[in-house]
Amino acid sequence: MKKNLMALILFPSIVFSQVGINTTTPTNTLDVNGDLRVRQIDVAAETPEYILAPDANGVITKTLASSLGGGGGAGGGNTIVKTIYNSSTGADASKTIVVDNLIFRITSGNTPQIALIDPPATATKKILCRGKPTVSRQWIPI
Repeated sequence: MKKNLMALILFPSIVFSQVGINTTTPTNTLDVNGDLRVRQIDVAAETPEYILAPDANGVITKTLASSLGGGGGAGGGNTIVKTIYNSSTGADASKTIVVDNLIFRITSGNTPQIALIDPPATATKKILCRGKPTVSRQWIPI
């Protein structure tokens, strides 16, 4: 009877427990204080309906991709892009990501690059990136 009573007392604490990694006061079911690494993620062939995004408190929640909406800018608003790069064969430089007036890509040599979509409205002498002078729409290694 004593064992049954002890099990009955401890069972709710197991069901409602929280696990903290590098923290003594977890605030969610799994609370990780530090970096997180996921060793393998199965990638669905189709576009995912949901993305994982942190809120203001760092809590990761599942968010509908369509709820992110659009905004202004030369890129025509916010876009969720799902692109897979295979470093053993090199990236596809035709796959780009547009953020406002900037465009990003990874070359076939696996070098990340950035460029302006449109030239600045006012004349500028030069833009420097890692000490290299650039002009609009010239790809710059980053």
